[in-house]
Amino acid sequence: MVVITKFIVTGASGHIGNNIIRELVKNGEKVIALVRRENDESLDFLDIEKVIGDVRDIDILKELIDEETIVIHSAGIICFSGKNKEELYDVNIKATINLANTCIEKNAKKFVYIASVDGICREANECIREPYQFYPDRIESLYGKTKAVASKYILEQIENGNLNGVILYPSAVIGPNDFKISNTGEIILNCIKGKIMVRIKGGYNFIDVRDVARATIMAAVNETDSSYLLTGVNVSIDELVSLIYEKLEKKHLPIKIPLWVANTGLFLIEKYNNIFSKDTPYNRQTLKYLGSNHNYVNERAINDLDLNVRCIKESISDTIDWFIANKL
Repeated sequence: MVVITKFIVTGASGHIGNNIIRELVKNGEKVIALVRRENDESLDFLDIEKVIGDVRDIDILKELIDEETIVIHSAGIICFSGKNKEELYDVNIKATINLANTCIEKNAKKFVYIASVDGICREANECIREPYQFYPDRIESLYGKTKAVASKYILEQIENGNLNGVILYPSAVIGPNDFKISNTGEIILNCIKGKIMVRIKGGYNFIDVRDVARATIMAAVNETDSSYLLTGVNVSIDELVSLIYEKLEKKHLPIKIPLWVANTGLFLIEKYNNIFSKDTPYNRQTLKYLGSNHNYVNERAINDLDLNVRCIKESISDTIDWFIANKL
């Protein structure tokens, strides 16, 4: 009897999730995608099985998981504004813990948790490596706190031998198939559409979503350590916008403003959004991230998962081409 491994991917229609599925399909794997609705353009024309449901409904997943199942858990809510607190906890913490416990109960083949570098507490100038301790109370963003709490629990289960699993910590992802439009994708779209943009001091660490997808599958099918940083290259806002404008053949870069001006503007935007119950990916919390430490060490993923970090210029070019072909 031939036993076929099946992959269950949560957060299947998200930026990371749908790119993982595309890579799995390319490899000829059997994929079950957990989706919220049947008609989702991010998964159109892919040879997969779709299961309609919510990651918080663990009964659905209990019926699917068995000893030959590899679960790739990429579902999560990314929010830095402080809104949707209850939903953040339900999805990022409770659903993750419930899913891990189900994998333990069902003796699943492997559990791959897509966490985030935002859940890692870091000092100002230190080299950042895979964490073995978590400090949720020292992390300012609610999103980062939820990722830290969930990562702590998963790591404990792995280290105690209860769960065959691995935690992956990607930085900011960039790349094609960005159907739901990520924060980075929104910046690129604004540049394409000629909306008013400004440049500020700071930057972030970016990794191509396709590199994340391939490393994730390597982590899923091979023996691994307990956790890996999936990080790429540090890019300043100046470099990011310059590369976008170079690809678009635009000559005049947006104006550069001091951080105090940006802080004041975002304070007023936050007040407006609170009054009218609106949300935005841009706030003073994200501004702090631009000035924080992004000195990640990704050697372990390069060695064990064959992580191949492509050039940021290629990532930006491919992302712009995809947006022009699909979103404009």
